[in-house]
Amino acid sequence: MQFNIQTKLFLLMSGLTVVILFSVLSAINITLSETILDKLIGDFKQTQIIFQREQNLRYDRLIESALLIGENSTFKANVSLGDPASVYFSVEEFSLFTKVDLFIVTDKHGKVLAQLDDSTKYGYDITDRPSIIRALNGIEPESEFIWPELWKADNDLYQIVTVPIYTGETIIGTISLGARIAQIEAKELKGNTNIDISLLLRGIPFGSGL
Repeated sequence: MQFNIQTKLFLLMSGLTVVILFSVLSAINITLSETILDKLIGDFKQTQIIFQREQNLRYDRLIESALLIGENSTFKANVSLGDPASVYFSVEEFSLFTKVDLFIVTDKHGKVLAQLDDSTKYGYDITDRPSIIRALNGIEPESEFIWPELWKADNDLYQIVTVPIYTGETIIGTISLGARIAQIEAKELKGNTNIDISLLLRGIPFGSGL
């Protein structure tokens, strides 16, 4: 079948129009996708900064509370004696003022003397926790940090601070205070943004802004 010149020109122009239209739509799609991605990354980075700032404030509060408790003479005397009942009583008493979610006291060997709301943990060796080892070696947490140390305990996630307990120059134990990170943090991070925040622990979600 042969086409006249007008038909050929029409088909050529139609084909050229389709190619140009496809190219324009592809370019718009790529540009739009890049714009959306850039905004998403920007929103996420901003959320990350807010989260880090909030964790810094919480971290400083935990350090201050732990250091104040560790300087209490009655508390230090109970830890020095190693009596779990006395230490547990002190832990319950101080928890009323510190408002923490996790409160653990160990002896100088890193074994639990008392844990808030769980008296069965007495005697547990928790020297597998890096912050416990640092505290037993006299290394105190710094007020400036990049990201908090996190503990998984009893299926919950906690931001942790651990400090040594001294009698004179001798370390007699450690104090670990923790604040739970959970659903409320995810919702606060989401705020009024258009992105959803999900918190995962070893691949399992435990908090979401949805």
